[in-house]
Amino acid sequence: MKIEFNKISRLEQNLVLKQGLIKVDGTFCRVSNNLLKVQVHIDGNIKIICSRCNEEYKELINEEVDLLISNGIYKDDNSKDAVIECINGIIDFDELIKDEISSIQSDYHMCTKCTDINSIYEKEF
Repeated sequence: MKIEFNKISRLEQNLVLKQGLIKVDGTFCRVSNNLLKVQVHIDGNIKIICSRCNEEYKELINEEVDLLISNGIYKDDNSKDAVIECINGIIDFDELIKDEISSIQSDYHMCTKCTDINSIYEKEF
C-alpha cells in the first residue's frame, strides 16, 4: 500500500496488511508537517536461520513496532528517535513492513536444538 505523504491527515488511520504468513495491524497519522508516526503490531510465522547451526526454521513473532517517517531529510540534532527518511514523498507501507521483518530475521536467533545445548559451540564452515 502506497500513500502520498501530503495526503495523510493528523487523524489516526487504520493500517491492515498481510504479507505471506505475517499479519500487520496498527495505525498511522501525521504528527507534524514533515513527520509521520506509525504504530503497528506484527504477528505471524517467519523463516529464521539459526545463528549457531545455520539451519532454517520457522519462528512465531509478536512484535510492537513504532516508527517515525520524515518527508525528506530529517534535521533534529536533539532527537534520539530513529527516523526513516522518505525522499520521494510516497510512503510504501509494504516495503516498510518487509524491511522490519528483514531486520527481525537478521538478529541473533537460535533454534530449539541449539538452545538445548549447554556447552560452548564452535563449528567451522
